[in-house]
Amino acid sequence: MAMIDGVPHAVIGLERYGGAMLFNLREPTMPRYVGFMDNPFDVSPEGLHFVAPADSPTGNALLLAAHEVSGTVGIYEILP
Repeated sequence: MAMIDGVPHAVIGLERYGGAMLFNLREPTMPRYVGFMDNPFDVSPEGLHFVAPADSPTGNALLLAAHEVSGTVGIYEILP
């Protein structure tokens, strides 16, 4: 779970398809799809790590994704 501007969000990694989905959980019984993050060169996200805006060098939330098949680390900036 990730907190963005005081709102809980779920980050769901799609290992087989590739990429990650972001959902706003302000109303937990009605999650709202926010966006999809992917890069065609990053294959099979295995581990995800959320970086809060306060800890990010850009001031925006970041999602770090370690990819098993491609052996890469993707960094996705989550804009407000």
